[in-house]
Amino acid sequence: MHTATTPPKAPKDLAYRTGPGDVLRVIVWDHPELTSPGATRETDGYLGLTVRSDGSIFFPYAGVIQASGRTTQDIAHDLTERLSSVIPDPQVEVLLAAFNSQKSLVSGEIESPGPVVLTDVPVTLIEAISARGGATDAADLSRITIQRKMRVHTLDLTAFLTRNDASQNPVIVASDTIRVPKKVQRKAFILGGIEQPRSIDLTDKRVSLVEAITEAGGLRDRYSDARGIFVFREDKGKILVAQLDLSNATALLMGAKFNLHDNDVIFVTRAPLAQWNEVISQILPSIGGLNTAANAVR
Repeated sequence: MHTATTPPKAPKDLAYRTGPGDVLRVIVWDHPELTSPGATRETDGYLGLTVRSDGSIFFPYAGVIQASGRTTQDIAHDLTERLSSVIPDPQVEVLLAAFNSQKSLVSGEIESPGPVVLTDVPVTLIEAISARGGATDAADLSRITIQRKMRVHTLDLTAFLTRNDASQNPVIVASDTIRVPKKVQRKAFILGGIEQPRSIDLTDKRVSLVEAITEAGGLRDRYSDARGIFVFREDKGKILVAQLDLSNATALLMGAKFNLHDNDVIFVTRAPLAQWNEVISQILPSIGGLNTAANAVR
């Protein structure tokens, strides 16, 4: 099994191909006696010829015809050729009366998990989810997976909903398995010289550094150093440090664009900034230029 962060490729051919269980309605114009002969009423109420488990159908004067894996146009062409030996210039039309063979499966945080029957009208990812009642409130739409053959694709449906990124809402094909996962709670933490030290919930939204400070009530007292706001972040086994200087308008604007990541720790120092720089430089001697570290962290 292979995983991929790219969307599955769009099918080159979106034509519906019949399969076992589909119900076909055959019309031979000007020959009502041949229109859907031997039709049986299905449980869903449709009249027609049901494609057998071996993929075939039987039609008078044409015999057994392979229908599975073929379009209705292919089947009509085959019937026309075979019937031409007994009917002059036969006019044959084949319609799909019921779709039963092509399905995908939707599972996970869905109101009503189960199969989605595909028809000759293409169905996208969001339509497949909606067909099963939609996602639950606990669903994480940013980490939906589609298993297609031996490859698993991870998709961000929120990118389609918020930014109209159509690549994240692909067309579903038969045998796709869609899984909508449960949200994993994501948090950052703000400590030190702040009015309300707390955790910041990042699960459903992006929160900037300035927003986090505001949510926590701002700096606690006059002893808090507005120049000494640090963000500690672990990235690939290394600790990155970014510094925000609230006394600097340019840095303040940068802080409004600096989005927090899961498990970030924000610390507002109450000690003089020079003292904190010295402490951090001793703890993390390999990190230099704290003021520019924010540029390296997205």
